[in-house]
Amino acid sequence: MKPKVQSRKGFRALWMAATLLTVAVYLCVAHNRGWYDSPQVRTPQRIPTSSGAAPEVWEPAKPRATRPLVNLDAVRRGGGDFRPAQNFQEIISTSPFVLFVKGTDESSRYLRHLLTNEYEVTPEIAVVDLSKHRYSGDLQRYIREHKLHGPLFQLTENTPDVPYLFVKGESVINTSVEKDIREPHERGQLQAELQRHAGLDAVIKKRSPPSNS
Repeated sequence: MKPKVQSRKGFRALWMAATLLTVAVYLCVAHNRGWYDSPQVRTPQRIPTSSGAAPEVWEPAKPRATRPLVNLDAVRRGGGDFRPAQNFQEIISTSPFVLFVKGTDESSRYLRHLLTNEYEVTPEIAVVDLSKHRYSGDLQRYIREHKLHGPLFQLTENTPDVPYLFVKGESVINTSVEKDIREPHERGQLQAELQRHAGLDAVIKKRSPPSNS
């Protein structure tokens, strides 16, 4: 009986060796064909259907952006809160003269008409209508609290509301439109005052009154 047992053991050893050789050959061929390259990672995305259901659909994962793209509305809510300081700096950088107005507000209409019809500013004034800004409340609050006065300024009910006029990032209306704009204009001093703020970065001229002839 012993020879039969030895014969069975030898057969098993031979069979295992043949199996291992077959697996080795298969792996070698598969590797040469590139079957073991790293697979693409896929993430499930839910796509709504007309019935209102949202079946899970597999699509290739999209690469992450290298840096955020920011427009005048700055940062999305959800992925991050709106950042008024960043948005303000982006707006201010568009022109030496930046005017913030709000819709049909009387003082806003007066100042916008004054600066665009009775004065000529080069480069052109950038006008931002806060009533059309997505986060107007946050941006206006930031301007009132941080940009109208020095660091020790305390916000009160007398703090100027819109319009806001900035020349090279410096606020011009810190008391009221009446005191800081209308009165100097009527005294013939507004042009010189605005030019002092602008320095060499902009030129402001008084337009000649229309001829009656």
